[in-house]
Parts: sequence; structure tokens; C-alpha cells
Amino acid sequence: MDIPGSSTPFELRRDFLFIGGFQHTPNTDAVLFFLRKIYPIVKARLREAKFYIIGDKAPPDVVALAGENIVDHGIATGCPSLL
Repeated sequence: MDIPGSSTPFELRRDFLFIGGFQHTPNTDAVLFFLRKIYPIVKARLREAKFYIIGDKAPPDVVALAGENIVDHGIATGCPSLL
């Protein structure tokens, strides 16, 4: 997808970003589904791909999946490098 204002071509992009509050249950379900079912497939092809999670009150099962390539930033004010 072309991103207006982005100078980085698609071929050079590799990371993923989720933004959403975890008080909304479908957001939790979506992140867990992505991390358990889809991200392993992506990771097999794009070894360096990171998944950034921005959202308030991530539940313990989401936080437990965080690591080197799965980055839980909490609320958006805690990650100025992504804004």
C-alpha cells in the first residue's frame, strides 16, 4: 500500500504496527490471533520483521509474548520514535 508522505518504497518496509486500546476485547483477540497464527508465517520469510504494539492496558497474555521482535510500547506517549 502506498503511504502518502512516505519516502520509503514498499520493498524496503518490513515492520508491522498495531494501535488500539485493550479495553476493547476484539483488539486483544486480533493481536493474539496475529501473533499466534500469522506472525510466525511472516517471521519465517522476514526474519527481521518487528511487530510494534501501541495500546493501553495490554492483558498479561499479550505482554507475555513481547520480546526482541514483538515490542509492547504501552500507550502512544511512551514511544515518540514511532510517532
